[in-house]
Amino acid sequence: MEFDRATGQVVRARAIRAVSYDEAVAGLASLGVRTTTPDEWEWACGAGATTLFRWGDDCPGDGYPYDHRTGPHRRENLWGLAIGQDPYRHEATTERTVVCGGDGGGATCGGSGFFLGWLTLATAYRDEDFGRWFASDDGYADEILTRPVVELS
Repeated sequence: MEFDRATGQVVRARAIRAVSYDEAVAGLASLGVRTTTPDEWEWACGAGATTLFRWGDDCPGDGYPYDHRTGPHRRENLWGLAIGQDPYRHEATTERTVVCGGDGGGATCGGSGFFLGWLTLATAYRDEDFGRWFASDDGYADEILTRPVVELS
Protein backbone atom coordinates (compact mmCIF):
# COMPACT_ATOMS: atom_id res chain seq x y z
CA MET A 1 0.00 0.00 0.00
CA GLU A 2 1.24 3.47 -0.80
CA PHE A 3 0.00 6.32 1.40
CA ASP A 4 0.46 10.00 0.53
CA ARG A 5 1.03 11.77 3.84
CA ALA A 6 0.72 15.20 2.21
CA THR A 7 -2.83 14.64 0.99
CA GLY A 8 -3.85 12.07 3.61
CA GLN A 9 -4.99 9.59 0.97
CA VAL A 10 -4.10 6.08 -0.05
CA VAL A 11 -2.51 6.41 -3.47
CA ARG A 12 -2.37 2.75 -4.32
CA ALA A 13 -3.20 -0.53 -2.62
CA ARG A 14 -3.20 -4.03 -3.95
CA ALA A 15 -3.66 -7.33 -2.25
CA ILE A 16 -1.42 -9.96 -3.72
CA ARG A 17 -2.72 -12.60 -1.35
CA ALA A 18 -5.67 -13.07 0.95
CA VAL A 19 -5.23 -11.11 4.17
CA SER A 20 -7.06 -11.29 7.45
CA TYR A 21 -8.47 -8.36 9.39
CA ASP A 22 -5.50 -8.56 11.77
CA GLU A 23 -3.03 -8.50 8.88
CA ALA A 24 -4.79 -5.51 7.31
CA VAL A 25 -4.69 -3.62 10.62
CA ALA A 26 -1.00 -4.50 11.04
CA GLY A 27 -0.32 -3.28 7.50
CA LEU A 28 -1.88 0.07 8.31
CA ALA A 29 0.15 0.29 11.54
CA SER A 30 3.36 -0.34 9.60
CA LEU A 31 2.53 2.82 7.64
CA GLY A 32 1.90 4.80 10.82
CA VAL A 33 -1.88 4.93 10.38
CA ARG A 34 -4.88 3.01 11.68
CA THR A 35 -8.47 2.47 10.67
CA THR A 36 -11.33 4.52 12.11
CA THR A 37 -13.25 3.73 15.25
CA PRO A 38 -16.97 3.25 14.56
CA ASP A 39 -17.70 6.69 16.03
CA GLU A 40 -14.97 8.34 13.95
CA TRP A 41 -16.37 6.70 10.82
CA GLU A 42 -19.85 7.97 11.65
CA TRP A 43 -18.52 11.52 12.22
CA ALA A 44 -16.47 11.40 9.00
CA CYS A 45 -19.44 10.13 7.00
CA GLY A 46 -21.94 12.63 8.35
CA ALA A 47 -19.58 15.62 8.15
CA GLY A 48 -21.65 17.27 10.85
CA ALA A 49 -25.03 16.32 9.39
CA THR A 50 -27.88 15.90 11.86
CA THR A 51 -30.03 13.96 9.40
CA LEU A 52 -30.55 10.24 8.85
CA PHE A 53 -28.33 10.20 5.78
CA ARG A 54 -25.35 12.48 5.18
CA TRP A 55 -27.37 14.16 2.41
CA GLY A 56 -30.66 14.56 4.32
CA ASP A 57 -33.59 12.49 5.53
CA ASP A 58 -34.91 11.23 2.18
CA CYS A 59 -33.91 8.52 -0.25
CA PRO A 60 -35.28 7.39 -3.61
CA GLY A 61 -38.25 5.06 -3.32
CA ASP A 62 -37.84 3.46 -6.72
CA GLY A 63 -34.84 1.21 -6.31
CA TYR A 64 -31.86 0.22 -4.21
CA PRO A 65 -28.65 2.30 -4.03
CA TYR A 66 -26.94 0.26 -6.76
CA ASP A 67 -29.92 0.92 -9.06
CA HIS A 68 -29.01 4.63 -9.01
CA ARG A 69 -25.71 5.42 -10.70
CA THR A 70 -26.18 9.09 -9.77
CA GLY A 71 -27.80 10.73 -6.79
CA PRO A 72 -26.96 12.08 -3.36
CA HIS A 73 -25.31 8.83 -2.24
CA ARG A 74 -22.81 8.99 -5.11
CA ARG A 75 -21.65 12.52 -4.30
CA GLU A 76 -18.82 13.33 -1.93
CA ASN A 77 -19.91 14.51 1.50
CA LEU A 78 -19.37 18.07 2.75
CA TRP A 79 -15.76 17.21 3.64
CA GLY A 80 -15.00 15.80 0.19
CA LEU A 81 -15.10 12.14 1.23
CA ALA A 82 -16.55 9.47 -1.03
CA ILE A 83 -18.12 7.46 1.78
CA GLY A 84 -21.20 5.34 2.44
CA GLN A 85 -22.11 5.03 -1.24
CA ASP A 86 -22.77 1.31 -1.76
CA PRO A 87 -24.16 -1.19 0.78
CA TYR A 88 -21.89 -3.89 -0.66
CA ARG A 89 -18.78 -1.84 0.13
CA HIS A 90 -18.81 -1.76 3.92
CA GLU A 91 -15.75 -0.50 5.76
CA ALA A 92 -13.87 -2.14 8.62
CA THR A 93 -13.32 -0.24 11.87
CA THR A 94 -11.13 -0.68 14.93
CA GLU A 95 -13.88 -2.84 16.41
CA ARG A 96 -13.68 -6.05 14.45
CA THR A 97 -17.42 -6.78 14.71
CA VAL A 98 -18.52 -3.28 13.68
CA VAL A 99 -18.56 -2.40 9.98
CA CYS A 100 -19.95 0.86 8.66
CA GLY A 101 -21.31 2.14 5.36
CA GLY A 102 -23.14 -1.04 4.40
CA ASP A 103 -24.11 -4.54 5.35
CA GLY A 104 -22.54 -6.58 2.59
CA GLY A 105 -25.78 -6.30 0.62
CA GLY A 106 -27.86 -8.32 3.09
CA ALA A 107 -30.85 -5.97 3.18
CA THR A 108 -30.76 -5.54 -0.58
CA CYS A 109 -30.38 -9.23 -1.43
CA GLY A 110 -32.83 -10.18 1.30
CA GLY A 111 -35.58 -8.27 -0.50
CA SER A 112 -36.33 -6.18 2.58
CA GLY A 113 -37.64 -3.31 0.50
CA PHE A 114 -36.09 -0.19 -0.96
CA PHE A 115 -36.03 1.87 2.24
CA LEU A 116 -34.16 -0.80 4.22
CA GLY A 117 -31.73 -1.16 1.33
CA TRP A 118 -31.00 2.56 1.61
CA LEU A 119 -30.94 2.52 5.40
CA THR A 120 -27.65 0.62 5.31
CA LEU A 121 -26.07 3.85 4.01
CA ALA A 122 -27.37 5.90 6.95
CA THR A 123 -24.56 7.61 8.80
CA ALA A 124 -25.18 5.77 12.09
CA TYR A 125 -26.30 2.40 10.64
CA ARG A 126 -24.70 -0.68 12.13
CA ASP A 127 -25.79 -4.25 11.50
CA GLU A 128 -24.64 -6.21 14.56
CA ASP A 129 -25.48 -9.62 13.07
CA PHE A 130 -23.54 -8.92 9.89
CA GLY A 131 -20.61 -7.54 11.90
CA ARG A 132 -20.43 -10.65 14.07
CA TRP A 133 -20.64 -12.91 11.01
CA PHE A 134 -18.00 -10.87 9.16
CA ALA A 135 -15.63 -11.20 12.13
CA SER A 136 -16.29 -14.94 12.54
CA ASP A 137 -14.33 -17.78 10.99
CA ASP A 138 -17.18 -18.18 8.47
CA GLY A 139 -17.12 -14.51 7.43
CA TYR A 140 -15.31 -13.44 4.30
CA ALA A 141 -15.04 -10.57 1.85
CA ASP A 142 -13.37 -10.05 -1.50
CA GLU A 143 -11.78 -6.93 -0.06
CA ILE A 144 -11.26 -5.23 3.27
CA LEU A 145 -12.09 -1.56 2.92
CA THR A 146 -10.87 0.82 5.55
CA ARG A 147 -10.35 4.53 6.02
CA PRO A 148 -6.81 5.32 7.18
CA VAL A 149 -6.49 7.69 10.14
CA VAL A 150 -3.38 9.68 10.99
CA GLU A 151 -3.09 10.48 14.69
CA LEU A 152 -2.43 14.17 15.34
CA SER A 153 -0.59 15.13 18.50
